[in-house]
Amino acid sequence: MGIPLFAWAEHNIYHKSGNKKRVKDVLPILCKYSAWIDSVFKKPNGLYRTPSSATGMGNLPRGDAYYAMDFNTMMAINMLYISAMADILNDKETSFQYKRQYFSLKTRINSLMYNAEDGFYYDINRSEKQVPVKTITGFLAASG
Repeated sequence: MGIPLFAWAEHNIYHKSGNKKRVKDVLPILCKYSAWIDSVFKKPNGLYRTPSSATGMGNLPRGDAYYAMDFNTMMAINMLYISAMADILNDKETSFQYKRQYFSLKTRINSLMYNAEDGFYYDINRSEKQVPVKTITGFLAASG
């Protein structure tokens, strides 16, 4: 298990190759993978709790982080690109479903993980309180 970059990668491949058949073939697989991540790692508050190894940044000092900002941000980006790929196929239902999930997760990330005073994104602990340890991952949401 790693960060979910497949939809982003496939979207970029499509824009290099223009191969719509590949999008048609891969979109159901991306949706199933996203649903699997939801079933295993999504918590009732709408955020994802994964092992620290899933972020690929297990060497960062994260304090008592429970919800990793970087993994949650990558899931939001994954949802946005699945929606964009559905748009390529004119699949309005799938596009709407994943865009709605994207905005929901984006709102949670911005409301819980962003610290306006510091102008920075932080991981949060089990109680949904920010863990004020600055790491490189705090820049990921700002770029998305």
